[in-house]
Amino acid sequence: HASTGATRGSPTTSGPWSRQVTDALAQAGLESSNLIVGIDFTKSNEWTGKFSFHGRSLHHISNVPNPYEQGISILGQTLSKFDEDNLIPCFGFGDASTHDQDVFCFYPDERPCNGFSEALERYRELVPHLRLAG
Repeated sequence: HASTGATRGSPTTSGPWSRQVTDALAQAGLESSNLIVGIDFTKSNEWTGKFSFHGRSLHHISNVPNPYEQGISILGQTLSKFDEDNLIPCFGFGDASTHDQDVFCFYPDERPCNGFSEALERYRELVPHLRLAG
């Protein structure tokens, strides 16, 4: 796969399609939702990334958004309109501390993230300190 050339400040996830999805959800009757984000921190992200993300872990942090950063951005662009309180509980699982037995909250006090931009920022803060497992 070729690099998209996207940088941290200009993710490849924005575009007219996000508005189309948002409009389609509204037309289908979605008025509001309570969103929860769960991120897979299992070791499978390392070997999957070898084939699909230029040989790097799917959680690799660089100036090019990784698949998880792209996913969080896409969710924010398409679904934040429907989240009334903008509070998004974010959890991780599958790392060395939780394995397949538990989840961890992005914040130790278990507070939700205030919007998708904070969820993305907190994800970027956590990744360097986590050890993938499984």
